[in-house]
Amino acid sequence: MDYRPHLTFLAPKTALDIDRLPGNGGSLTSPSPATQFTRFQPIIGNMQRQFAEHIALCESVEGLSPEKILVLEVAGSVKNFAIALQKVKGFEYLSRWLTDEIVEENSVYTGSSEKPKPVEREIYLTMSNQDGLNRLFAEWRKISETGAVDYGMTPLRDALRQLHRIRFWNTEDRIKKTGLLEDWRYRILDVERYGTENVPFEIELWFKKSGVARSKAENELTTLLASLGGSVSGSFVHTGIAYHALRGELPIQQVQKVIELGAEQLQLMRSDDVMFFRPLGQCGFSLRDESIISTEEDITINNDQNVDSTSAIVALFDGLPLENHEAIKNRITVDDPDHFSDFYSAPKQQLHGTAMASLIIHGDRGAGDRPLETPLYVRPILAPGSPSFDGKRMECIPEGTLPLDLIHRAVKRLFEGDGGVVPMAPNVKAINLSVCDPRQLFDRNMSPWARMLDWLSYRYNVLFVVSAGNHLDDINLDLSLKEFTLMSLLEREKAMIGAINRTRWSRRLMSPAEAINAITVKATHHDCSESHEVPGIFDPFVSEGMFSPINPISFGKANGVKPEVMASGGRVTYKSMTYSDDDPVALRVVNTPKAFGPGHKIAVPSDISGAINRYAFSYGTSNAAALVTRRIALLHETIESMKLFQHDDALQNAPESVILKALIVHGAEISEKAAKASKAVLHTKENSRTYKSEQGQYFGYGQINEKRIHACSSNQATLIRSGVLKLGESDTYSFPLPPCLASIEQSRRMIITLAWFSPINPVHNEYNQAQMWVSDPKKSSALNFSQGDYYHHSQKKGTVYHDVIYGDKASPYLSGQDIRLKVNCKARAAGQNIKIPYALVVTLDTPNIELPVYEEVKLALEQQVTQSVSNDVALKSNTDIVNESPQ
Repeated sequence: MDYRPHLTFLAPKTALDIDRLPGNGGSLTSPSPATQFTRFQPIIGNMQRQFAEHIALCESVEGLSPEKILVLEVAGSVKNFAIALQKVKGFEYLSRWLTDEIVEENSVYTGSSEKPKPVEREIYLTMSNQDGLNRLFAEWRKISETGAVDYGMTPLRDALRQLHRIRFWNTEDRIKKTGLLEDWRYRILDVERYGTENVPFEIELWFKKSGVARSKAENELTTLLASLGGSVSGSFVHTGIAYHALRGELPIQQVQKVIELGAEQLQLMRSDDVMFFRPLGQCGFSLRDESIISTEEDITINNDQNVDSTSAIVALFDGLPLENHEAIKNRITVDDPDHFSDFYSAPKQQLHGTAMASLIIHGDRGAGDRPLETPLYVRPILAPGSPSFDGKRMECIPEGTLPLDLIHRAVKRLFEGDGGVVPMAPNVKAINLSVCDPRQLFDRNMSPWARMLDWLSYRYNVLFVVSAGNHLDDINLDLSLKEFTLMSLLEREKAMIGAINRTRWSRRLMSPAEAINAITVKATHHDCSESHEVPGIFDPFVSEGMFSPINPISFGKANGVKPEVMASGGRVTYKSMTYSDDDPVALRVVNTPKAFGPGHKIAVPSDISGAINRYAFSYGTSNAAALVTRRIALLHETIESMKLFQHDDALQNAPESVILKALIVHGAEISEKAAKASKAVLHTKENSRTYKSEQGQYFGYGQINEKRIHACSSNQATLIRSGVLKLGESDTYSFPLPPCLASIEQSRRMIITLAWFSPINPVHNEYNQAQMWVSDPKKSSALNFSQGDYYHHSQKKGTVYHDVIYGDKASPYLSGQDIRLKVNCKARAAGQNIKIPYALVVTLDTPNIELPVYEEVKLALEQQVTQSVSNDVALKSNTDIVNESPQ
């Protein structure tokens, strides 16, 4: 097919206004302040007594701060609540969090009293002292008794009406859902085999704005650890993400006491300076004890190019690759300032980094694509850990390292240098991070990892490509093995979709995949390998474009679309764990890598001395993220070629990383076959109105159509432009309508993608400070678009807006008419005085018919340029005449 270069929009018209966003749902029904006061009066009285006892206890321990964390669980969203609470003396606002839990009681609800709907809870956490608690209680009493509200206190009054529960942050909160106790139980088993050791762990403190207060808290925790025979071996503070953490160590005897008697046994675990205790060394991948079964490939790859890290466009933060493997030799530059390579004792341990480097450089070797022309910068952030009690090892972030400190140093070294070293790869536009923490699942609270990625993206204008994480649990079907064996392939597919849907509550994103500035990737069930018929091994899906059965099923922050895109992740196969025909089917995933397909063909290390041409087959969201990173490097070539021919500054107003972000998401579309197969199982009467929201949790915006984002076919016109907006401003663009679509009943489609990086406010519930979107052209376009692919409430939540709209009815319009596309930029999370660079990509095409869309849109743009130049000449001529006329 003959392809044509993308076109560019003409400069937009900027205005000091934005369109109004749709409402956020129905109003709350809640009790009066007096009713709430009566309800909570005994609870608050008890808390005041607890606080007095706490202060008395603290006074007996030198230097321990008499502060506690007050937790207010509030039904519904109460904007500016923290600002109002700060006006109550004695409160220092710290952070606010969300839970997945639902208010079950009927006192606060939305909808009618006949059909009340429970409301999600929002939790506000504040640093308080006893005086602050007393003042809050007095303020509430005054509101209850008089109904009068002091200036600025209205949000506080409304919040108190919606109060569901009030309590102190406690020891259970500090270890809940962190995986600490599970890790410590394994450590105790390790000790029985390997002897006494100190156990390392991370202590995340409540972040305090004052450096003096942070030092005081750190000193107090150091003293507490020392009293238990432990120590602090490192710390990391980052004010940009409101993060303060220590690397602590405890003797195994103290750990055992916690496991046997409970965390309350240690004063350390009760410290009010601590937000969370977390295990270290958890982010990584299992290393196989046996040799990797692989195949040898005789094809010699020409790798004679010079490797210069300053010319790298993409980077890989992962394990140490096997540098002399023929697939990556002389194509990567490894930068290892932490000497993590010293942890590797055998080539077979260099598995994940080798696989990811191979996929980024060559793609799926089964596809036969060309390698990247630019080198790949690699920073090892993983290393083999100590064997566990069962002898297994992980390639993970070393226990001696705080993960966020490592990531921060690694990115800073790229763009600023480190310790007198010049910037290592200042031209990198995207960083592949196929590493996640399976014990830190996204539960509406932005993890420290995600906050760090978001801050780094905005600070350095770099795009993180993050894998969503793999869920490899067994899948249980509600049918017997005999029934399953007799099913057709499509019937098996439906049974699998239903079984996966029943466990979706546990299939959440793994930190840091929720990062809003990153592109998060999950996998499609696809690769270019041949399948091998093996008895007892099942391929669960047959529909083209189907999501991988190991994907998370989720939303992101504020129910936004996350992950945004899917890419080929290799087909996943399962083996039956059921041996009797009458027993329910239990399927277990086949391990990766393996010697045969299906899966992506990747480079792997070998135990055989001198073997540098071994390959195997694998799958996973890591693979999908690596292929997206590769595609970004190829798209960079497209952008560079476009810049050579652009007539103005169309691609100069935003960082290339933002343009690449827009282009990669622009290719996303949901497979019709996969959508139809999923809908047959997932669509119900109850979710019929919001089914597109369900669909988005499985597919995101869809699989990347790589052909569309590099160039245009004859029936496709893609326009691109970058811009900059202040908060509260808008840009309006003109997309010329092609005459060939006027008054004909043919399917037409418009794809709109807007991307940017947002600064963050880590202590604000809204989090991202810049919200952008494109006003819906379905409402104002002369060209009929009656339908869309996505749930509109989810599209405006992240840092990429993507819409696919289409129609097929006749739309009479005159030559020269256009579609107006308004880009809006709204302040959120107390954002102000910020300029946001962005990239807009819009495609108009006719998927089912060949029409001269491209040439007609191109001609219309050329006529607009000519007209604009003529108007400028006429204006200048008139100005000159006025200036030269006698005074």
